Amino acid sequence: MEGRNERNFPAPGGFMEEPIPYRIIQDIYPVARWDSCGRYCIRVVIPDGSLLFQVSNCYMREQWLHSLLWKKSIYRYRKLLDCCTRLMDVDKWANPDEGPRYFDLISCLNLLDRCDRPITLLQQIRSKLNPDTGILILAVVLPLSQYVESGSKYNQPSEKITVKGRKFEEQAAYLATHLFQENGFQVLRWTRLPYLCEGDLDQAFYWLNDALFVMKVADPCDS
Repeated sequence: MEGRNERNFPAPGGFMEEPIPYRIIQDIYPVARWDSCGRYCIRVVIPDGSLLFQVSNCYMREQWLHSLLWKKSIYRYRKLLDCCTRLMDVDKWANPDEGPRYFDLISCLNLLDRCDRPITLLQQIRSKLNPDTGILILAVVLPLSQYVESGSKYNQPSEKITVKGRKFEEQAAYLATHLFQENGFQVLRWTRLPYLCEGDLDQAFYWLNDALFVMKVADPCDS
């Protein structure tokens, strides 16, 4: 190891004279068989070409592969965080006097059923989303079951969301044409995804169904 952001591989004949920075690695993937002898290899793609690294067995190949992929991902996420110039308080981000006037992208993942005022939250997002180019990515578990862990009486929200329909698709359509449309959004795309929720003493996790919506600010002429 030659530091936090680069990897040095042993190689015969001085093939690698310098370590490879993680920032230049474009792709990493396994090569199951190098030849008929069954040698296990990992290919690392860099701008100048690619490098092939051989290990002794399949287990070792998987260990190296996942280690390299993890380190490459960590470097990418750290670089993204370093680009952030400001973290905004959860109670201040929607304030007109705080931060930028608009956001180009807002994600709201599995919050509507766990916050005290979900309708107010949608209105705040609407006011901060760029009306021309802004995109909202919103996920909600269906069937909807609102529950506020703290700050409310009997764990019930101050604002109730009404959802009608027996099937998943009917409930998703109702949200799109009522809740979201009435609060100034137009649904561009939606899909159904699995969502693994933290479990309890009885079960380690729960398998739920997420409705994921991609939306924009609705055109006033369409209202």
